[in-house]
Amino acid sequence: TAQVQSQRWLRRQGFDLPAVYTTQGSRGPIAAALTLDAHIDDRLEHCVDVISESKALSVLVWREEESFAQISKGAHKLGIAAVRTVAEALRRIEELSRSR
Repeated sequence: TAQVQSQRWLRRQGFDLPAVYTTQGSRGPIAAALTLDAHIDDRLEHCVDVISESKALSVLVWREEESFAQISKGAHKLGIAAVRTVAEALRRIEELSRSR
């Protein structure tokens, strides 16, 4: 399943006991209910959902080089950080958590 694949990948990245939630529905109410600090996703609509329904920082991972500048600009206007890789997303979250 996507959940198990994500957990295994996160463990390989150094996260011992990753909590992974997969859903077909809206992510915003889930982020709010769990009082998440941060959310990483590769779908802009999921990021918009999270920032509109919760206080979580949302980071969009956008791998398409040709459209990254345009997507990044639009995401920034919505309050969403856009990065090219998951590693960048994790660094961004670490930086922001240190500045709080």
